[in-house]
Order: sequence, then structure tokens, then C-alpha cells
Amino acid sequence: MVLAQAVTTHLVKQVGKNPTRKYLVVRHLASGAHGRVELVQRLRDARLLVMKKTHGTMSQEAEREVRVLEHLKHPSIVRVHEHFVDPVGQNLCIVMDYAAGGDLQHFLDRRKAADAPLTDKQVLGVLVQLLGAVAHCHQRSVLHRDIKPSNIFVTTTSAAEATRRRTLQTRLIHPPSSAAGEGSQSGGLPRPDHSQEGEDLIIFLGDFGISRALDTEKALAQTITGTPYYLAPEIIRGEGYGIKSDIWAVRAPRKSTASNSSAQFGAQFSDASYSLQALDFIDPDKLSMTVVLTAMNRFINEADGSQTAFLDGNQPDRLCAPMAAHVEARGGEVRVGAPVREIVVDPASGRVQKLRLGDGSEVVADMYVSAAPVDIFKKMMPPAWSADPFFASCRALRGIPVINVHLWFDRKLATSLDGLAFSRSPLLSVYADMSRSCAEYADDDRSMLELVFAPCSPEAGASVDWIKESDEAIVDATLAELALLFPGEIGADARTADAGSHSAALRKFSVVRVPRSVYAALPGAGKFRPSQQTPVDNFVLAGDWTQQKFLGSMEGAVLAGKLAAEVIASRAASEPTRGVKPPPPAAAVAAAAADDEPTGGGGGDLPGLSPVAFGGGQAGGLVHP
Repeated sequence: MVLAQAVTTHLVKQVGKNPTRKYLVVRHLASGAHGRVELVQRLRDARLLVMKKTHGTMSQEAEREVRVLEHLKHPSIVRVHEHFVDPVGQNLCIVMDYAAGGDLQHFLDRRKAADAPLTDKQVLGVLVQLLGAVAHCHQRSVLHRDIKPSNIFVTTTSAAEATRRRTLQTRLIHPPSSAAGEGSQSGGLPRPDHSQEGEDLIIFLGDFGISRALDTEKALAQTITGTPYYLAPEIIRGEGYGIKSDIWAVRAPRKSTASNSSAQFGAQFSDASYSLQALDFIDPDKLSMTVVLTAMNRFINEADGSQTAFLDGNQPDRLCAPMAAHVEARGGEVRVGAPVREIVVDPASGRVQKLRLGDGSEVVADMYVSAAPVDIFKKMMPPAWSADPFFASCRALRGIPVINVHLWFDRKLATSLDGLAFSRSPLLSVYADMSRSCAEYADDDRSMLELVFAPCSPEAGASVDWIKESDEAIVDATLAELALLFPGEIGADARTADAGSHSAALRKFSVVRVPRSVYAALPGAGKFRPSQQTPVDNFVLAGDWTQQKFLGSMEGAVLAGKLAAEVIASRAASEPTRGVKPPPPAAAVAAAAADDEPTGGGGGDLPGLSPVAFGGGQAGGLVHP
């Protein structure tokens, strides 16, 4: 080993002005009219890398790729180690990371030939890494413009570990002249393999030769470029395009009968993207990539992350009542019908002095916790807090509208499922046959469907402002979609059909509007989510819109409540807390909150006593009694 190190050191010293002599050619990987790609080994540390050599007109494209990759630093994006011009052949040489599995297209083809389909965990793992890489590009206003399986490179955990071990243990002692040998190989080097069934895959997004940097994320490029099979519709139509075109390339459906082929991979993600509406009730194209990554990570890393379940009855009886009983059994008090009208603060310190309720009574406590939805909290926020950067950042968040539709049919749907179902419908993101899934609604003879109707407003991506439409219009639109999901069982005319109809007739329906539901998880919204601990030492925030690892959901609300309880318990015990999250710059808040609704005056005088006034849902139209 000492001799090997001495010889390697001697070789490195003799590199001189020819940088290519720092590398030993191990194997030829690919070639074309404008260049070649070789697997090389760096002499100073024996690391396996890829050297791309280009010449002629392609050198400009290669230079562009270098500039882009030097700007991008992400574990799922190919890293450029160095670039230089070969003084002998005058080729532009780019030295990049090596992925032992080759590109994704050939990797999946090999898996297909070996009858070794990817596991669900491997598929989701690849998606998470790919989405993270794309999000990193878009955050830096870079369009890839040619995302496809052949531009995604794969290695495995075992191959990566093998490469790491050889880097630490191996030193090659071939003389520099052998570097010119195109077919030079060294025994024992990692070769492309099929990987083990449960092994994690590591991917790198590469080939940024036709990528483009935009001035802003909203800017549109015009040049028609990329691989036609993966082009977004707006590019084909010759229209301007932006970051959504890259998302199309990732999610565009590819027809294939073979499991886990390169075409099937795109279809799997396309199917998943339709269900993203259920995560935040908005058009997937408007959704923050953070939401996608969070959901995918949960599915991969948590055994029960993708499981769904139903209460065996309605929420007031099966969820709220037991919690109230738990509090009361320990000496607590639960008040209903007692809305908070004002958070009264000390003008000098900003601390909460008391809560003034709707009936004029007051509540004084040691600590105060708000678990109100973000839109309600903004209306309740004391004027004295509105100038504080921490509370001002809440103005950049707002809830998204959603509609729940309940349909009772005169017969049992034969093809409905016992469980939560996601659909490809542009209006119905998720639904369930409660007669199969919930004990309270169990019925062997008739189905009762509960559906989430979303997106339902222009701000969420809908073409119609459904939140303002009549119940009948919403139900008719729902039935038209169900006629496609249940052909032969539900007709678009089910609302007016009689009991003798060949398809199911609607017995009754209910439409529940929630004008402000979970916070809108738009790109960049995460930085405005506040911590549970606030600058006011006797006031704590909860709610799914506050900072926590889950999405705007029941799980997120529960976790936020636990984090709020930790703040109170830690302060009571004089122990350190997680601290107050620093607010984003005021300019970012102002820009994001430019189209926000007025927050109300005088500390948040809420209109009426309807559920909608407090962030809830209401049937029978939007009324404020």
C-alpha cells in the first residue's frame, strides 16, 4: 500500500498542464456524433467518476450544462467535480458523479428483462429524490426542459457503499499511458446491476445541456426544445412555458403493459399526482412541491403512513365527546356556545390580559392557546400585535375553500370500495362509500357516498367558482363525474331519476361549504408558518397551519397541539423550549399578503354566529344569522 501511494503521488505530480492525466480510463460508456462518455478513476483517491468529452457545436451546450450545474447543489443532482479543455484534442471535458446503475431507462429495461419489478418503496424513493431535485432547480429559477428516464441516473445503496469502500482501500498503479486505452478495465470495479429486491435506489438528475435559467419562477421561456415524447402541451402548441413544463415531464402518463418499465414509471407518478388534490384541495399544478415530498416521505419512511381509516360514527359523538369527557374527568371545563370576541392585551407589554366572550363574560388564565384556523386568527389578532413581524407573517397564509357532498342512493353500488378512494376526476379528489366503510352508516341495501369536491374556486385552480353555485348545480356536477367513475351504476341524471331507473336514483343529498379550510400550501407558503411559541410569553399557537412536519390535516392539527403543550410544560418547568421561529423578511410577507382579505378591525369582530364565521362548514348556503 505504501508503494502504491508513492507511485500515485508521482503520477499526480507529472500531470503538468494536461488535466486528463489525473484520470485513468476504466471503461467506455457511450459515444455519439458530438462526443463520448467514459468511466474514469481519479488517481489521487481512486474514486470512480464519469468524464464527458464534447467537441464541435456541442461544446456550447456542454458549457451551459457546466454553468447550470455549478449553480445547483443538491444530493439528487449530478455534481460537476471539474471541467477543462483537453490540450491535445481540444475537447471540453466535464468530470461528474458516476452512477453504477446507468440511466433510469436502461435500468428499468434490465429489471423488466429480469422479471424483477421495483418495489413500491423503491418507486416512491425515486420519486421523492426526483421531485426534490426538480424543486431545487425551480427554487433557483432553472428549467431542466428535458426530464426523462434517460437523463436520470441510478445507483444502489450497495453499489454506492462498494464504491466508497474501494475509494478508501484501492490505489491503481497503471502508468499514465494506459489512460488512453478506451477499453481499459480493472477487475472488481462496480458494474451496472439489477440491485436487490428491497434495496434503496439513489438517483441523480443530469444532462442539463438544454436547461435554461429564468429571471423569476413566473417567467416564461419560448424556445421549443426537449424530447417530443415528454413535451408539455403548451410547448407543443408553441406557447410560453415555465416550471410547470418540467412537472409535466415528470408526471406525464406513459402507456405500457410491462410493470416498472420506463414508460410505466411516468404513469405511476401521474396516477399519484391526481390524488394530490386530496392533500390540500387545490389543483396539483398549484401545489407546493414541499407537500408532495412530505407525503412521499411519509409513505416511504412510516409503516402506517399510507393507511387510511374511518371513525365508526360521526365526529361530534365519536371524536369530540370523548375528548371533552377526558378534560372534564381531570377537573377541566369545556364550554360550547361561548365564542371568543376579543383577545384583550396589555398596551404596554403586549401580553394577554383576558379573553372577552360573546356573552360579555371574561376568562383570565396563566396561559392562552389559540387553535383557530389561520383566517379566523387573523381576524381575532389584536391590533397591538399586527406590527410585530412574527404575527404579521400570518397575513401571507389563508385557507383554501372546499366543499363536502353527501349523496344517499336508492341501491347498493356493486363496485364501490370499503375504504378511501382517490379519483382522476378534476372535481372529486377523494370519496368513500360510507355504507361500507363506517359502522354508523352501514347498509347492505343502499349506498351513501361522501365526497370531497375540490378544487372549487378559481384561486384553487377551478374554472368555476363552485363555492357560490347552488346546491343543485354542485350535485349535478358531482353526478356527472360519478357517471364516469361508476359507468352503468350511476347516471348523470340520478338527481331527477325515479326509483324504477336502470341506474341508481338519488334519495337525498347534502352540500357543505367550507369557504376557508386548511391553509393553501402554495409554493413558498411554508416559510410563513409560525412556530407554536410566540413572542408573547403567555400566548401559544396551535392548528395545522403552524410549523410542524405534517400537512394541513387532522394529523397536523394533533401534532401542533402536542408541540403547543410542550411549550407550556417547558415554561412551567423552567426548561428550554424550541424557541420562536424567525419571521421571513417583511417584503416577502407584503408581497404574499397583497391580495389577502381585510383582517377586520378592533381586534377581530367576527360577523354572525354561523359555523362559517369560525372556520367551519355550513349546509344550505352561506348564511350569517
